[in-house]
Amino acid sequence: MASSPVKHNQLLSIYQEAIGIIDHGVVWLDREGNIIGVNRQFADELGYPEADLNQKTIFQINPHTNLLHWRKLWTQLQDDGRLYLETEHMTAKGSIFPVGFKGVLVELEGEQFCCGIIENLLESARFHRLLKLTERISRSGSWELDLIKKEILFTEGMLELLGIPAQEVMDENDARDLLKTFLPQQEFDNLLALLKEAAKKGITFDTELNLKLPKRRMRAELRASPITSEGFTHKITGILRDLSAFTERTEALYLMQFCIDHAFSMIYWVREDGKFEYVNKAVCQKLGYSQQELLGMAVMDVDPELTKESWNALWQEAKEQKNLEIERTRRGKDGEIFPVKISLNYVNFHGKEYCLKFAIDLRKKKEREKRIHFAEQTLKQAKDIIYWLDVDGNFLFFNEALSKLSGFSEQELAGMTIRDLFPDYSMTDIKAGWERIKIEKIRSSELEMTCKDGSTIPLESLITITNYEDREVACAILRDIRHRKTQDENIQLSYHTLSQADEMIYWLRKDGRLRYFNNSFCQNLGYTPEEVEQLRELDFYPNLSQQKYESDWETILSGSTISGEYEVLKKDDSILPVEGRFSLIKYAGEELILGILRDITERKQKEAALQKQFEENERLRKKLEEENILLKEEIKLEYSFSNIISKSPNYKTVLQKVEQVADTDTTVLILGETGTGKELLAKAIHQMSNRADRPLVKVNCGALPENLIESELFGHEKGAFTGAYQRKIGRFEAAHHGTIFLDEVGELPLDLQVKLLRVLQEKEFERVGGTQTIRVDVRLIAATNRNLEKLVQAGTFRKDLYYRLNVFPIKNLPLRERLDDIPLLVRHFVEKFNKQLGKNVSEVPQPALQSLMRYDFPGNVRELENLIERAMILSSGKKLLLDLVSTRSELEEDHSFKTMEEMQRVHILEALKRTHGRVSGENGAAELLDMNDKTLTSRMLKLNIHRLDYLKE
Repeated sequence: MASSPVKHNQLLSIYQEAIGIIDHGVVWLDREGNIIGVNRQFADELGYPEADLNQKTIFQINPHTNLLHWRKLWTQLQDDGRLYLETEHMTAKGSIFPVGFKGVLVELEGEQFCCGIIENLLESARFHRLLKLTERISRSGSWELDLIKKEILFTEGMLELLGIPAQEVMDENDARDLLKTFLPQQEFDNLLALLKEAAKKGITFDTELNLKLPKRRMRAELRASPITSEGFTHKITGILRDLSAFTERTEALYLMQFCIDHAFSMIYWVREDGKFEYVNKAVCQKLGYSQQELLGMAVMDVDPELTKESWNALWQEAKEQKNLEIERTRRGKDGEIFPVKISLNYVNFHGKEYCLKFAIDLRKKKEREKRIHFAEQTLKQAKDIIYWLDVDGNFLFFNEALSKLSGFSEQELAGMTIRDLFPDYSMTDIKAGWERIKIEKIRSSELEMTCKDGSTIPLESLITITNYEDREVACAILRDIRHRKTQDENIQLSYHTLSQADEMIYWLRKDGRLRYFNNSFCQNLGYTPEEVEQLRELDFYPNLSQQKYESDWETILSGSTISGEYEVLKKDDSILPVEGRFSLIKYAGEELILGILRDITERKQKEAALQKQFEENERLRKKLEEENILLKEEIKLEYSFSNIISKSPNYKTVLQKVEQVADTDTTVLILGETGTGKELLAKAIHQMSNRADRPLVKVNCGALPENLIESELFGHEKGAFTGAYQRKIGRFEAAHHGTIFLDEVGELPLDLQVKLLRVLQEKEFERVGGTQTIRVDVRLIAATNRNLEKLVQAGTFRKDLYYRLNVFPIKNLPLRERLDDIPLLVRHFVEKFNKQLGKNVSEVPQPALQSLMRYDFPGNVRELENLIERAMILSSGKKLLLDLVSTRSELEEDHSFKTMEEMQRVHILEALKRTHGRVSGENGAAELLDMNDKTLTSRMLKLNIHRLDYLKE
């Protein structure tokens, strides 16, 4: 049987010779429809010599098949493993006869072929015997699963492959049990799943199986194709093909060939004459030639330095030494010349001599070495200090800058550790810092280096941890910041001087925008810095026109200075008289006007203020004579923040609100628990307001009898009720032009709430028993520890009065939310009671202070004051004796019963609130709870504790 010389395949040749002796015509076809082999029977039926048919395609002998049709048949053949069709063949003389074409897909040494058996339908011969022969040769077997009869049919080839007794039909259950003994459990389950999927959806599949047969193990390919009718699958047919022989003989060779072809290094074989025998893909890629081009070239064509003579000498040297390593150059197809390192090996294979070469492209290596050299020079000559340390603080590398700045020679530094330059850092500090940098990836800081002469140099450092030669290395870059420190100090001093100056100072651009302004400018005019940035100079000077502004600019630009008295418009539309001086300055290439303003309100209004104060004093003197007792009880002049002791960041927000509202006449509602110091806030608001020189009258609405509250607030006429022997001025009338503070305003009766609402809205009232309407100018500050909204809902507090009072609410914080203030308050109360009780207590034990920090203080600051007073009475020496047991046993009693997790959650939340959300570190919740940081974090996740649970917006 003839075969094509172009497609050499040893196994294919064997099969072609074996099938050449059968009676039916046999044709071997490749993927493209080329005839690569026929037997004599096939050639005789068509009337061609065998050799002539090997030059033809299936399309030339089958008038009904073209390339597109053959590709569809090939796809079917790959899916099913076989195909059958009835068609016609054309003889050499042009006659046509019907044939049955039965094709089988055969894979030999990694290549796929179609073995077609031709049945001459004119002779109506069966091909059963040929199919058996094909199965035996291709080591395959066929099977058919009847889903209706629940049985499976095996061909003789199938029985032979499985090594089981001849039984063409087998019950489905018996077949299942048989396969279960042949297959691992997972492959058995996968196969059943594929069969079910094929039966359900009519899908063809193929899979590989590892069969453990009675006499041997077999790796096989199973292909299955469902047979459906009207959307119902009634049969599944398929083949089982033994892959063991192909795998054993070809897998290792294919792997070796694949590795060589796809190796990263350039691999090629050269004959004695210098011609290429073999080149891999890397050679083609690096040189830019195709494999076909290179196989027609010699090594001298790609080596610009190699001649025929030098090649012969190199061949002889390789033949003598068997292997050589040399560095050469290679020239690509585009003319680029690049360096390579070559390992040259002489081999004699079946009497043929070759040089096997492995070449590595050195371009990247050379470039890397060049960059390394540049980097080394850059590091050595850098002005900044650069060094590498190991984990023990030993120097692995340092540049010249370290030697120059420190004063130590390179030999001295080589024998030193980092602690010799930074003696303030212990090895414990270095180890801890090392671990922090590993977590943070990069760390920057400022430190001081001790030089050889004992002086110190401030440095800015940037340190990171990296891996070098399988160990961790700290890479540090340090910069001398002595000059910058001096500049920064001068800048900070200048900026501080300008910012804290009493004069209002600003820099003005020509477009009227402010380039710079100090704190005094904002404070005096009542604007925030953000608001000032949005305004122009004309917005501050109501009497300044655009024309005058431009004229002044020209005057100042000419070098003149303008000064005088001006009126500046504040945010509240009031006028501030100032004395101003304006001159030219140049900054960063920009021409600016420097304006310096001084408030001259006091100077301008001094005489008027003194006269007004005299008249007011006269009025107040008469009024004080009339209500001397009332004023002695209520009027105090110690209204300032000096009475409010706090350093808590949380409490700063409360004080900021006090400052914001103090200089207005807005009604303020102070909310908070008992004992938080609501009256102190009211005094602070009054003292900071423009009514500070007028009385602050306070009324405790919860302490007065209901029948006397109206008389206390609004006064009464003589004879208004029993016991009214003379006219009395009420608290509102006494607070005229001043402030009235209504404490516990939630206790007011409903009928009085109406009258209070009228005073707030209309600024007028009548005394009890009187008919004359009295108008007053009073600023109201109210306070309560009750929830007014709930009182409104309950109908005991008027909604309209609530809205009128709630214009500017300030929530005074309980002591448990400002724990930072407890040490300050303790010291304050100790000093207070030292004076009152004649004590000399000066020490507060830390355990006692910690105990106070953990206490909830339901009575707030008042309770703390009482505790300190009690402790001061009990203390006889310099140490404060605190006993919280008796007090806390009563106040901390809780009649509800919580689960362990609920108690843990409440306790952890309280700790987080006290530490302002800080979980770990010094003064963190973990330290307060005496827990490990990670344990606390894990417990918070378990108890579903989130940030919003313990931090307020």
